[in-house]
Amino acid sequence: MIKDFDSAAAEYVLGTLSASDRAEFEASMANDKKLSDAVSFWQAEFSAMDDEFSEVAPKDDIWASISREIGGAGDAAANDNMAASLRRWKFATFASVAAASLLGLFVVTELRQANAPTAVTAPKSALVAQLQGDIDGLLLTATYSPADGDMKIDVEGMPETDTEPEIWVKTSDQNTVSLGQISRSGISRMTVPVDLRAHLKDGSILILTMEPPSKLPHSKPSGDAVALGRAALIT
Repeated sequence: MIKDFDSAAAEYVLGTLSASDRAEFEASMANDKKLSDAVSFWQAEFSAMDDEFSEVAPKDDIWASISREIGGAGDAAANDNMAASLRRWKFATFASVAAASLLGLFVVTELRQANAPTAVTAPKSALVAQLQGDIDGLLLTATYSPADGDMKIDVEGMPETDTEPEIWVKTSDQNTVSLGQISRSGISRMTVPVDLRAHLKDGSILILTMEPPSKLPHSKPSGDAVALGRAALIT
Protein backbone atom coordinates (compact mmCIF):
# COMPACT_ATOMS: atom_id res chain seq x y z
CA MET A 1 0.00 0.00 0.00
CA ILE A 2 1.36 3.43 -0.99
CA LYS A 3 1.54 5.60 2.14
CA ASP A 4 3.29 8.72 0.83
CA PHE A 5 1.74 9.11 -2.59
CA ASP A 6 3.37 12.52 -3.21
CA SER A 7 6.93 11.24 -2.79
CA ALA A 8 6.10 8.02 -4.64
CA ALA A 9 4.73 10.03 -7.57
CA ALA A 10 7.93 12.09 -7.75
CA GLU A 11 10.09 8.95 -7.71
CA TYR A 12 7.86 7.44 -10.39
CA VAL A 13 8.46 10.47 -12.63
CA LEU A 14 12.20 10.34 -11.91
CA GLY A 15 12.27 6.62 -12.66
CA THR A 16 13.90 5.66 -9.36
CA LEU A 17 11.25 3.15 -8.25
CA SER A 18 12.11 -0.53 -8.42
CA ALA A 19 10.32 -2.63 -11.01
CA SER A 20 7.96 -4.11 -8.41
CA ASP A 21 7.26 -0.72 -6.82
CA ARG A 22 6.68 0.83 -10.23
CA ALA A 23 4.20 -1.93 -11.14
CA GLU A 24 2.40 -1.47 -7.82
CA PHE A 25 2.31 2.31 -8.32
CA GLU A 26 0.89 2.04 -11.85
CA ALA A 27 -1.78 -0.41 -10.67
CA SER A 28 -2.76 1.97 -7.87
CA MET A 29 -2.67 5.02 -10.16
CA ALA A 30 -5.23 3.40 -12.48
CA ASN A 31 -7.82 3.60 -9.70
CA ASP A 32 -6.65 6.64 -7.72
CA LYS A 33 -7.00 10.14 -9.18
CA LYS A 34 -4.81 11.57 -6.40
CA LEU A 35 -1.87 9.54 -7.68
CA SER A 36 -2.39 10.57 -11.30
CA ASP A 37 -2.73 14.21 -10.24
CA ALA A 38 0.49 13.94 -8.22
CA VAL A 39 2.29 12.45 -11.23
CA SER A 40 1.07 15.31 -13.44
CA PHE A 41 2.29 17.83 -10.85
CA TRP A 42 5.80 16.36 -10.65
CA GLN A 43 6.05 15.96 -14.43
CA ALA A 44 5.37 19.68 -14.71
CA GLU A 45 7.82 20.49 -11.89
CA PHE A 46 10.68 18.47 -13.36
CA SER A 47 10.00 19.49 -16.95
CA ALA A 48 10.61 23.08 -15.86
CA MET A 49 14.16 22.05 -14.96
CA ASP A 50 14.75 20.92 -18.56
CA ASP A 51 14.86 24.54 -19.69
CA GLU A 52 17.80 25.23 -17.38
CA PHE A 53 20.12 22.75 -19.09
CA SER A 54 21.02 22.33 -22.73
CA GLU A 55 21.07 18.81 -24.15
CA VAL A 56 24.55 17.41 -24.84
CA ALA A 57 24.75 14.26 -26.92
CA PRO A 58 27.60 11.89 -25.97
CA LYS A 59 30.15 10.99 -28.61
CA ASP A 60 29.53 7.75 -30.46
CA ASP A 61 32.67 6.14 -29.09
CA ILE A 62 32.28 7.28 -25.47
CA TRP A 63 31.38 3.86 -24.03
CA ALA A 64 34.07 2.17 -26.14
CA SER A 65 36.62 4.60 -24.71
CA ILE A 66 35.46 3.89 -21.17
CA SER A 67 35.68 0.18 -21.90
CA ARG A 68 39.29 0.51 -23.06
CA GLU A 69 40.19 2.59 -19.99
CA ILE A 70 38.68 -0.02 -17.67
CA GLY A 71 40.57 -2.88 -19.16
CA GLY A 72 39.92 -3.37 -22.82
CA ALA A 73 38.85 -6.60 -24.51
CA GLY A 74 40.15 -9.82 -23.07
CA ASP A 75 38.95 -13.22 -22.08
CA ALA A 76 35.30 -13.92 -21.19
CA ALA A 77 35.83 -13.40 -17.47
CA ALA A 78 37.51 -10.09 -18.06
CA ASN A 79 34.73 -9.00 -20.37
CA ASP A 80 32.17 -9.98 -17.76
CA ASN A 81 34.04 -7.98 -15.12
CA MET A 82 34.22 -5.04 -17.48
CA ALA A 83 30.51 -5.21 -18.22
CA ALA A 84 29.74 -5.35 -14.52
CA SER A 85 31.98 -2.34 -13.92
CA LEU A 86 30.24 -0.42 -16.67
CA ARG A 87 26.86 -1.22 -15.20
CA ARG A 88 28.03 -0.08 -11.76
CA TRP A 89 29.47 3.09 -13.27
CA LYS A 90 26.24 3.83 -15.11
CA PHE A 91 24.19 3.11 -12.00
CA ALA A 92 26.41 5.31 -9.83
CA THR A 93 26.05 8.15 -12.32
CA PHE A 94 22.29 7.76 -12.41
CA ALA A 95 22.11 7.41 -8.62
CA SER A 96 23.97 10.69 -8.18
CA VAL A 97 21.53 12.49 -10.46
CA ALA A 98 18.58 10.81 -8.74
CA ALA A 99 19.90 11.74 -5.31
CA ALA A 100 20.19 15.38 -6.33
CA SER A 101 16.69 15.26 -7.79
CA LEU A 102 15.30 13.66 -4.65
CA LEU A 103 16.95 16.36 -2.57
CA GLY A 104 15.11 18.88 -4.70
CA LEU A 105 11.94 16.84 -4.22
CA PHE A 106 12.38 17.00 -0.44
CA VAL A 107 12.88 20.76 -0.50
CA VAL A 108 9.92 21.36 -2.83
CA THR A 109 7.70 19.02 -0.80
CA GLU A 110 8.63 20.76 2.45
CA LEU A 111 7.93 24.15 0.86
CA ARG A 112 4.57 22.93 -0.41
CA GLN A 113 3.63 21.65 3.03
CA ALA A 114 4.89 24.80 4.75
CA ASN A 115 2.91 27.04 2.40
CA ALA A 116 -0.25 24.90 2.51
CA PRO A 117 -3.10 26.65 4.30
CA THR A 118 -3.72 25.30 7.76
CA ALA A 119 -7.28 24.18 8.33
CA VAL A 120 -8.76 25.77 11.41
CA THR A 121 -11.15 23.42 13.17
CA ALA A 122 -13.60 24.97 15.57
CA PRO A 123 -13.62 23.22 18.93
CA LYS A 124 -16.61 20.94 19.44
CA SER A 125 -18.94 21.71 22.29
CA ALA A 126 -20.60 18.96 24.33
CA LEU A 127 -23.36 18.56 26.88
CA VAL A 128 -22.35 16.59 29.95
CA ALA A 129 -24.68 15.37 32.68
CA GLN A 130 -24.14 13.13 35.72
CA LEU A 131 -27.25 11.26 36.83
CA GLN A 132 -27.52 10.12 40.44
CA GLY A 133 -30.32 8.90 42.69
CA ASP A 134 -31.10 6.90 45.80
CA ILE A 135 -29.39 3.69 44.64
CA ASP A 136 -26.04 3.51 46.42
CA GLY A 137 -23.14 3.46 43.97
CA LEU A 138 -25.24 4.13 40.86
CA LEU A 139 -23.72 6.76 38.59
CA LEU A 140 -24.42 7.58 34.96
CA THR A 141 -22.38 10.03 32.92
CA ALA A 142 -24.01 11.19 29.69
CA THR A 143 -22.02 13.07 27.03
CA TYR A 144 -23.89 14.52 24.05
CA SER A 145 -22.47 16.15 20.91
CA PRO A 146 -24.84 18.80 19.48
CA ALA A 147 -22.82 18.85 16.26
CA ASP A 148 -23.75 15.32 15.17
CA GLY A 149 -26.34 14.11 17.67
CA ASP A 150 -24.12 11.38 19.15
CA MET A 151 -24.66 10.48 22.80
CA LYS A 152 -22.47 8.31 25.01
CA ILE A 153 -23.69 7.05 28.40
CA ASP A 154 -21.31 5.42 30.88
CA VAL A 155 -23.08 3.35 33.55
CA GLU A 156 -21.62 2.23 36.87
CA GLY A 157 -23.23 0.43 39.81
CA MET A 158 -26.49 -0.62 38.15
CA PRO A 159 -28.18 -3.41 40.19
CA GLU A 160 -29.66 -6.51 38.55
CA THR A 161 -33.45 -6.28 38.02
CA ASP A 162 -36.09 -7.64 35.65
CA THR A 163 -36.41 -4.21 34.05
CA GLU A 164 -34.06 -2.26 31.80
CA PRO A 165 -32.66 1.29 32.20
CA GLU A 166 -34.21 3.90 29.90
CA ILE A 167 -33.05 7.49 29.42
CA TRP A 168 -35.48 10.41 29.14
CA VAL A 169 -35.14 14.16 28.62
CA LYS A 170 -37.53 16.69 30.13
CA THR A 171 -38.97 19.03 27.53
CA SER A 172 -39.70 22.74 27.89
CA ASP A 173 -43.39 21.98 28.55
CA GLN A 174 -42.37 19.67 31.42
CA ASN A 175 -43.14 16.46 29.54
CA THR A 176 -40.60 13.65 29.19
CA VAL A 177 -39.38 12.12 25.93
CA SER A 178 -37.55 8.80 25.80
CA LEU A 179 -34.17 8.58 24.13
CA GLY A 180 -34.19 4.79 24.39
CA GLN A 181 -32.95 1.99 26.61
CA ILE A 182 -29.28 1.54 27.44
CA SER A 183 -26.96 -1.18 28.74
CA ARG A 184 -26.86 -1.94 32.45
CA SER A 185 -23.09 -1.43 32.57
CA GLY A 186 -20.26 -0.04 30.51
CA ILE A 187 -20.73 2.44 27.71
CA SER A 188 -23.84 2.76 25.54
CA ARG A 189 -23.88 4.85 22.36
CA MET A 190 -26.83 6.22 20.45
CA THR A 191 -27.66 8.83 17.84
CA VAL A 192 -30.42 11.11 19.05
CA PRO A 193 -33.18 11.54 16.43
CA VAL A 194 -33.11 14.92 14.74
CA ASP A 195 -36.58 15.88 15.98
CA LEU A 196 -35.50 15.38 19.61
CA ARG A 197 -32.19 17.24 19.55
CA ALA A 198 -33.77 20.63 20.33
CA HIS A 199 -34.65 19.28 23.81
CA LEU A 200 -30.97 18.72 24.60
CA LYS A 201 -29.36 22.00 25.59
CA ASP A 202 -27.59 23.69 28.45
CA GLY A 203 -29.66 23.08 31.58
CA SER A 204 -31.71 20.19 30.19
CA ILE A 205 -32.67 17.52 32.72
CA LEU A 206 -31.95 13.86 31.91
CA ILE A 207 -33.89 11.18 33.77
CA LEU A 208 -33.33 7.44 34.26
CA THR A 209 -36.22 5.04 34.85
CA MET A 210 -36.45 1.25 34.86
CA GLU A 211 -38.82 -0.05 32.20
CA PRO A 212 -39.92 -3.36 30.66
CA PRO A 213 -37.44 -4.51 27.99
CA SER A 214 -38.20 -2.93 24.61
CA LYS A 215 -36.33 -2.24 21.39
CA LEU A 216 -38.40 0.91 20.89
CA PRO A 217 -38.59 3.92 23.22
CA HIS A 218 -41.62 3.98 25.51
CA SER A 219 -44.15 6.78 25.19
CA LYS A 220 -44.06 7.58 28.90
CA PRO A 221 -42.35 6.33 32.08
CA SER A 222 -44.02 3.48 33.95
CA GLY A 223 -42.50 4.46 37.30
CA ASP A 224 -40.57 7.05 39.24
CA ALA A 225 -37.15 8.37 38.31
CA VAL A 226 -34.25 6.24 39.55
CA ALA A 227 -31.65 8.94 38.82
CA LEU A 228 -31.53 12.35 37.23
CA GLY A 229 -29.05 15.08 36.39
CA ARG A 230 -28.82 18.49 34.75
CA ALA A 231 -26.78 18.88 31.55
CA ALA A 232 -24.08 21.52 31.31
CA LEU A 233 -22.60 22.84 28.08
CA ILE A 234 -18.84 22.33 27.87
CA THR A 235 -16.87 24.16 25.16
